[in-house]
Amino acid sequence: MGATRDLISNLPDAILHYILSLLPIKSSIQTSVLSSTWRYHWTSIPHLDFDREFWISTPTLDFDDELESGIGRVKFVSIVDQILALHAGTKLQRFRIFFHPGLNYSSITEKWIHFATRNEVEELNLNFHMYGGKPFALPQFVFDCKSVSVLKLTSCIISSFVTFKNLRLLKTLYLRMVNLTIELIDSLLSNCLILESLDMIQCSQPIHLKISSMNLKLKSLVVIMNYEANLKLFEIDGLSLVSFKYCGEFVDISFKDSSSLVDVMIDYNGPLPLQVPPFDTIKPLLGLSHIKTLTLSSEYLEYIHAEDGALQRSFVLFPNLKQMYIVSTFMTRDNLPCFISFSQNCPLLEELYIDHLDSQDEDEDVPLYEEEYEMMKNQLADFKFCHLKTVKIEYFMGIEYELWWMKFLLEKAVVLESLILIYPSKYKEGTLEYMEKLLWFYEQLLSMEMAYSRAKVIVSSCSDDCNGLSPLHAV
Repeated sequence: MGATRDLISNLPDAILHYILSLLPIKSSIQTSVLSSTWRYHWTSIPHLDFDREFWISTPTLDFDDELESGIGRVKFVSIVDQILALHAGTKLQRFRIFFHPGLNYSSITEKWIHFATRNEVEELNLNFHMYGGKPFALPQFVFDCKSVSVLKLTSCIISSFVTFKNLRLLKTLYLRMVNLTIELIDSLLSNCLILESLDMIQCSQPIHLKISSMNLKLKSLVVIMNYEANLKLFEIDGLSLVSFKYCGEFVDISFKDSSSLVDVMIDYNGPLPLQVPPFDTIKPLLGLSHIKTLTLSSEYLEYIHAEDGALQRSFVLFPNLKQMYIVSTFMTRDNLPCFISFSQNCPLLEELYIDHLDSQDEDEDVPLYEEEYEMMKNQLADFKFCHLKTVKIEYFMGIEYELWWMKFLLEKAVVLESLILIYPSKYKEGTLEYMEKLLWFYEQLLSMEMAYSRAKVIVSSCSDDCNGLSPLHAV
């Protein structure tokens, strides 16, 4: 037999470089020992990812034990320096860094970033949030890189003198734990005219935030606030937004010209300030009657419900709403009336998703008595979900008032096809007590399914959930 032909090595360099770009840096470098042909191919890879995965996958770096003592950082600096020194310096598609420079490595970190910008990087991802280190002050040349289309910054300081006038190709901007001022935001929006996606996560914010530009092509806006945020008023004006997501304490949100919005998330958490007028609690929902996907926190539903019909009095309807997603800290006996009250404004709702973020203890099982349930059901004798086909509840515990939820949905959703309940994995792996509760849970569901046989009830653990159903967010 003749020698096996090495077909891969004979491929054009561009294809070989593309194949290597799909591998982690470490694996790409290891191909240099295959043959003399492969020795230098890795030096032209367009993706350089010195990120969290790089730390974890490199045997000489001990991510957990050595980082705080500084040993891991010394090794990291040496490895990155060697790789960049050998790299051919061709145009970069992506450059990622996960590192805490501290006082000793600020200049060398700037040198790495300059290497990326000098080689016309398209995606620049700088993450300096490592073991609580202080934010890293970014040099101006980061914002002078005309090639960047994706910029992701975590734990960074942006000088108040920075301008964004050279980021003309920027389409995606992700900011996490970054200082923001009104001036910086205005400069960003007025210069980055083709920006399509803007995420501001746990950033310092001014008291009054206004996102406004008639020339902006922004499609997705995500704002997630921390508890120390000062933001009180949030205005969104004249945008081509398709998706908007807000998570944080109560903020006065107002939309103007929101006709392009399809997907909205308002995840208020924490107590409602006492001085908030009743109308302000529903103001974010005004002008959103055309949206198709809506995500609300259970706390926000309670705000609305507590205002004694303010939503109905304002004639806010959602005739186009197809999907609703409730982010719930945990289900309580009060959640069901709040949801029912709101859902009467959503006549064409087809899919309902409820996600528990935290677990519940057995002592939180405050029963919803059958008399209360029957009274509530009688008050809504004519109410039906005429289009609701799918309900999925994550972290379903089988607590008594959760079963009243299921009973109500099975009774009122006249065309329901699937009821999907995802219980915690510990129910599958846990003690005899868990297994006994799960058996009781199945018995209750079986009796409901027999009474309302038109709907298929699917029960599985978090680890076994493979049905793939989730809200289809617009962006």
